[in-house]
Amino acid sequence: MATERLLADGMVLGSMNRMLKHNAGYDLKQLFIGSEGTLGVITRLASGGEALIHAFLEAALTDGHAPDAVAAHSVAQRQALWAVRDSSGELHNTMGPCIAFDISIPFGDMPALVADCALRIAEVFPGARPVFFGHIADSNLHICVTRENVDPDALDRLIYDAVGACEGSVSAEHGIGLLKRDYLDRGRSAAEIGTMRRLRRASDPNGILNPGKVFESRELR
Repeated sequence: MATERLLADGMVLGSMNRMLKHNAGYDLKQLFIGSEGTLGVITRLASGGEALIHAFLEAALTDGHAPDAVAAHSVAQRQALWAVRDSSGELHNTMGPCIAFDISIPFGDMPALVADCALRIAEVFPGARPVFFGHIADSNLHICVTRENVDPDALDRLIYDAVGACEGSVSAEHGIGLLKRDYLDRGRSAAEIGTMRRLRRASDPNGILNPGKVFESRELR
């Protein structure tokens, strides 16, 4: 994927090449993935991925490796697929107000973590109802817990401590932002976090890009 970024000092850092392979030095665009605007702002983005995915699926279907794969061939089919994907939002209508989690767990640890979290939630928050679902094949688990008799901060610690114990990630898809920054160490080592902070200070020594996100505020100054 080709990208262009605007850095804190005004420099434009471009990598708009279109090659699939480009192993000449650091792959700088990877530094910006997950940085949530703390290293720079993406100003251009280009990808030839819509064609590559279709070619991949076509080959998989033809070879019989993906007999149940589905690809939309019209606007109506695309809308129908998204309707299925978005139907998970109906949980809020049936469960009422709930606290949601987006975590990533090693695939083999998934059953044990679900069982452990369900048991601990029942013990610590009687009456609360958890629902577990997600993109299990790629280790992404979503958890929704009803708010009845629940202390949100205590629930966060319960879930994220369990994630850290099995070396998972407190955020599979949606980043750290403000809400998860106190739990970053559940999925990242001290050395990793230290390296992130050094990159942040080197790229934006005055902390003007999206301050307070990912790391604790005091670490940006």
